[in-house]
Amino acid sequence: MRVGVDIGTAVLKLVGVDDDGEVMTLQRLAVEPLPRPIDLRSPQDEEAQELLADCLGAMVVTCGLGDAEAVVSLPALQDDTQKRITLPEMTVEELAEQIRWEAEQHVLISFDAAVLGFDVAARRPDQGQMDVALVAVEKGRAGRYLDATRMSGLRPSRCVLDTTALWAWYRRTAPDATRPTAIIDLGAAKTSVSTCEADGVLSHWRAGEAGGEAVTTRLCQELSLSRQEAEQRKQAICAPAQPMADYRAGYRAPSPGDDVRVERIVEAATKEMARELGHVVDFLDQVQTPVERIWLTGGSQHLPRVGRYLRQHAPVSVERCPLLPSAGLEAGPGVDSAKLRQWSGQLAVALGTCCDPRPGLRVPGLVERQGIVAWVKSLFW
Repeated sequence: MRVGVDIGTAVLKLVGVDDDGEVMTLQRLAVEPLPRPIDLRSPQDEEAQELLADCLGAMVVTCGLGDAEAVVSLPALQDDTQKRITLPEMTVEELAEQIRWEAEQHVLISFDAAVLGFDVAARRPDQGQMDVALVAVEKGRAGRYLDATRMSGLRPSRCVLDTTALWAWYRRTAPDATRPTAIIDLGAAKTSVSTCEADGVLSHWRAGEAGGEAVTTRLCQELSLSRQEAEQRKQAICAPAQPMADYRAGYRAPSPGDDVRVERIVEAATKEMARELGHVVDFLDQVQTPVERIWLTGGSQHLPRVGRYLRQHAPVSVERCPLLPSAGLEAGPGVDSAKLRQWSGQLAVALGTCCDPRPGLRVPGLVERQGIVAWVKSLFW
């Protein structure tokens, strides 16, 4: 069974999947909102790392996955590097030796503090060139996320950015995955836009700091609400767009006009977010083949009329990540189908970690998978 962890900034997702190559069967599922948004950029925030480890550890126990190997997804940030670069054609072994020199000009942070990942995306022998997918993140931040994962009882075997895992799930499930597409992940604390060209290879990427939390913050400011009150009212307004979720349980509007005021604020914030995302798509259209559709995922995709506003600023079709179970993924006997359907929009990254996402980040300390020859030798030497 493949085990994947999506460490979001606001919600943790843990999955265990069996895959026969055609249909994936979800055998384990745990989704847990964090008590507060988690950001491990700062090495001084030890409390956040412990909180993350405790929450994930409880999910590991619930799923019976203690000591399992897992692919771990980290939230991609603006300072991270993820792009497609063109290099002279060479072997994979030669690329492994040369990549640090080739990548130095593309990495946004201090190169000595970065950890890299790369994968050959396409080869063009007739031109003597090849395209390489390159990713880079700050080494200390990646290490802190993996340390929290180990503290939870899992053994990290691979580490990828959430945008890489999302792209892997898109390729596995989206109809006509080679169509030029913008993959928009509307998360809680951030949004990201990834684009793939007609060959189905990820080519460009942008991350933004404004996600669903920006809407919550705006409600707090304009209605003088606590964060908990603002989040509850936002979810109540968004609930009709999310089947199988009852955010209105125990909720009563303080006054007849309260829901109207909340809806106006949420709609205004959603419009602003869609406009900014539209600008990003417009920019990316200038540097690659224009996208023909937007593929929408993430928990904040349920903001009211977000698809309509996106179409106003990027006039292409907007498709949502499919509800689960689907043709390519079924629920195993230990998974509640209603719960799976409820969290469908937020599971794309976690499921993508189980779809051989590439490139992986070469973070020190990952569990090494041995081939059969190495395993046999280890029995005698």
